[in-house]
Amino acid sequence: MEIVFRTKKLAKACNSAAELRRAYGDRMARAIMNRLAVLENARTLALVPTSRPERCHLLRSDRKGQYAVDLVHPCRLVFEPTREPVA
Repeated sequence: MEIVFRTKKLAKACNSAAELRRAYGDRMARAIMNRLAVLENARTLALVPTSRPERCHLLRSDRKGQYAVDLVHPCRLVFEPTREPVA
């Protein structure tokens, strides 16, 4: 999948291991890099694991249409698919 970031600042941080470590610490940076790699390598969301450690899941309520993958508890990486269908 292609990953598009909401802001340039976020894109810069997520595309640099050093920036991620500086902003989020070593453990969280590793988790973010791993989850982004899984998302990037999946052709569809159906190929992203729904079990731990990734646990990709659809969100509800005011986050309807968004998905999340687990990072370091209690943090999650929330994203929106840019293409239909998502499966």
